[in-house]
Amino acid sequence: MKIAMINAVCGSGSTGAICKELVDSFSKNGNECIIYYGNRSSNYVCAKKIANKLEVKVNSLLARFTGLQGYFAYWSTFRCIQQLKKFSPDIVHIHNVHGNYINVPILLYYLKKHHIRTVITLHDCWFYTGKCTHYTEVSCYKWKKECGQCPQLKADIPSIWFDCTKKMLKDKERIYRDFPELSVIAVSDWICNQAKQSIMKHLKIETIYNWVDLDVFHPTQIKSKSKFIILGVSAKWEKDSHKYQDFLKLSKIISDDEEIWLVGEHEDNCLPDNIVSIPYVEGKEKLAQIYNLADVYVHLAREDSFGKVIVEALACGTPAVAYNTTVYPEIISKEAGFIAEVGNLKQVYENISMIKHKGKLAYSEACVICASKYEKKSIIDETFRHYTTYWRR
Repeated sequence: MKIAMINAVCGSGSTGAICKELVDSFSKNGNECIIYYGNRSSNYVCAKKIANKLEVKVNSLLARFTGLQGYFAYWSTFRCIQQLKKFSPDIVHIHNVHGNYINVPILLYYLKKHHIRTVITLHDCWFYTGKCTHYTEVSCYKWKKECGQCPQLKADIPSIWFDCTKKMLKDKERIYRDFPELSVIAVSDWICNQAKQSIMKHLKIETIYNWVDLDVFHPTQIKSKSKFIILGVSAKWEKDSHKYQDFLKLSKIISDDEEIWLVGEHEDNCLPDNIVSIPYVEGKEKLAQIYNLADVYVHLAREDSFGKVIVEALACGTPAVAYNTTVYPEIISKEAGFIAEVGNLKQVYENISMIKHKGKLAYSEACVICASKYEKKSIIDETFRHYTTYWRR
């Protein structure tokens, strides 16, 4: 089978790693695969870059000025389509396309016109909203009927002046209509159920979770530590983000024998003494060591479609605490951690104290069991099954 992946990046970041691992697995089984991507650079043998930095920058500026996301990138889209014609794939699997490197309507109309089997993975909510990747924090559900007067116009993917969310949602709806070769993979039951209330509700939508490499993320023996470690992981800790500010608030109420470790790129260099900044960790093995060192993993983001870092922590036998929103109650079992009300740092700390009182080992076995359903090979096999059987349903 010939499989083409389309994503903003290849090999880096969450979606880039997912695409590469899918292609690695499919290629080993005799399939021919290519990843078409538009941002950053990659030396991956099965990847072709379709856009350059100047094009992406120009497309980004046009999107900000006009309010239209994914409507420019004509040359890179033309290159992508020419590559698709040459490759002649059996499946086109689309991941993240809101990176100013592809013209989404042109690409999808091409696939629709030529009856090419197409799979969209919902890594966030962009494919069924006017422009938002997430919306629960602002409690906006206009996308169920009609977008417009967007409360996040200058957030997320910003527009300087114009609100084109109504048009963009209508255009997506028009493209999805009468597209029998299109199916959808949702990375959690939460986003699957949301999509089934949207302009995608007539499409075939199936939950196939993201995965964790359990050969890397698993419990290991560690040396004793002087303090109880509360861990948080993020690609970037922005000073004004709720999750970062909530950790600052949490640092004011933890005891002297407790310490917060924040892994990821930091904007703030003036941290309290009881917060340890750890730069972005390259390599799964090093990250797995940190999860194992931690006594509890605390996730204070307020929106997610999956929450891979939570599952990685659980796989290492580390119990988790997260907010009662989006996907988090779905992935943390009652035996593997706690769910707190959004913004309730007192309740978060009570949950941390409960774990500290019982001890990490009291939760570790349940954590590993909870994470076992996200085993890499079985989920990649599910994805391939989706390619080969889902249209027959």
